[in-house]
Amino acid sequence: MGGRRSSLASRSMANPSSSSGLGRSSNRWASLATLDEEAGDQADRLSNLPDDILLNIVERLDTACATRTSILSGRWRPIPAMLSNIVITVGSYDPELDRSKLTYGDVSRANAAVHEATRSILGIRTASLHPIRLLRMQFFLGDGSLAIGQAVAGAVAATVVESAELTLLTHQEGRRCTDDDLLSYGLQFRSFLYACPSIFSGLTRLKLENLRLGLSDFSQVFSLSKRLEFLCLFNCDAGTLSVLEVEHQQLRELEIFRCDLERVDLNWLPNLTKLTFSCWTSHHDPLSFGYVPLLQAVTLSNTAVSWHKMLKLSEILGNATISELHLNFESEKIWVKPEGPRELPKVFHKLRLVNLADISEECDLAWTLFVLQDMHSIARISTEIVPESSTSNEYFEQSHEIVIEKDDNEAPKRSKRRRIEKSFGDDFIVYLVDDTPTSIAEAYASPDADDWKEAVHNEMDSILSNGTWELSERPHGCKPVGRKWVFKKKLRPDGTIEKYKARLVAKGYTQREGEDYFDTYSLSLDLPPFEYYYPWLPPMVLSFIKWT
Repeated sequence: MGGRRSSLASRSMANPSSSSGLGRSSNRWASLATLDEEAGDQADRLSNLPDDILLNIVERLDTACATRTSILSGRWRPIPAMLSNIVITVGSYDPELDRSKLTYGDVSRANAAVHEATRSILGIRTASLHPIRLLRMQFFLGDGSLAIGQAVAGAVAATVVESAELTLLTHQEGRRCTDDDLLSYGLQFRSFLYACPSIFSGLTRLKLENLRLGLSDFSQVFSLSKRLEFLCLFNCDAGTLSVLEVEHQQLRELEIFRCDLERVDLNWLPNLTKLTFSCWTSHHDPLSFGYVPLLQAVTLSNTAVSWHKMLKLSEILGNATISELHLNFESEKIWVKPEGPRELPKVFHKLRLVNLADISEECDLAWTLFVLQDMHSIARISTEIVPESSTSNEYFEQSHEIVIEKDDNEAPKRSKRRRIEKSFGDDFIVYLVDDTPTSIAEAYASPDADDWKEAVHNEMDSILSNGTWELSERPHGCKPVGRKWVFKKKLRPDGTIEKYKARLVAKGYTQREGEDYFDTYSLSLDLPPFEYYYPWLPPMVLSFIKWT
């Protein structure tokens, strides 16, 4: 290529697409408007490559960089119109981005850049050739959103789009939104919905945030979005303590976060497989399950307060039978009521995976056992324990033992073997350094907490998979044996740590002979003779084996 063309390409590729700033992203899309003015007509050595090879090269880039390749030569100019994956966003959107620093001018300029990119990329496609496998759009509600919607609607009508995703952002973040903001954003969305209904008819994934809509608006979204498979609602409602009824033929995944709803009724969702529901405000059951025959995974997360109702899983799940259950208690009050073996099997008979996250240490074992009652189908149960930071390690360990049942009246038995003190002479000083934790609280507060947690989880998985225990009623007058965690570091010959080991053991030393037990037994094997297993061996060989 000539010097002018090479310098032009280098200027176009100067800014990488990984920029997360909103202003940089706007400039990135805005630069697409000048491509036609800078593009030349000279051919180069790439002109002889077939379209499929050029397209394979370009599709390894993001949409913005792929579009800039049209300035390399006239041969590259039609390639962006053949892209199968098109992603046009206002930037590498970060959920933790502080949008309070954005002005209305920033939002308008960002939407204007997205509109220009949408018009430049989607406006040159043909209907019969090169369908779009993925079209992902993300922009702000407000100034310019209707223009973007109309541009997308025209492109969707002119070509085949297999999967279309839409994310609508608001100027303010959820935690900063007032009731007036929710109403204002709700009006903007309602205008967008009724002005661009054809966009929703082709959507497969939709994400909405910070909207206060009428119940009829939600019904309209479900009615227009016939192909919708994924829906995420963040801080959306239809007024304080309203009831949202969901009915949809194709919806497979539903996520609801921090929505001020009295209840969500899943009336008719024949293809729903995954549900995530987080942070509810209702005084009653926040969910109601209707016809959800394919539901497999349910995730519930909440920070409970005093007026929250204790949920009974057998009642809230109704006729739904799930295989995965994820509960996150966010280190606060437990909001699930333990149930007996009569209630749970009807909804848990297919349960395979149980995950209990951010649960306090004292509820780790004693409280979670109710999930295992007659649940023979469970293959894995995992817990993420959060120790109380406000208590000392000593008090924390004691309170944990009390929950199970404390019985430390008798000290553990010690070996009577005589210990001989070793001396290495006056030239040596021996330091004994042992940082092995003596309790689970010490383990979780140590610098190696992650390694000890993994060891504890592996031990629990091993115990459950091997069927080590089974729940039963305690006979009258019997005193249960306590239990404790024992930790050990397995070291290599050079002194480095090879493995962290944790064992859950019974405190057998608390039992008294003649009171808690009477006889002791040693394990022994009573095997048949060697000839029983190898009768076909000659007598000479058998006699040789016995001799050795």
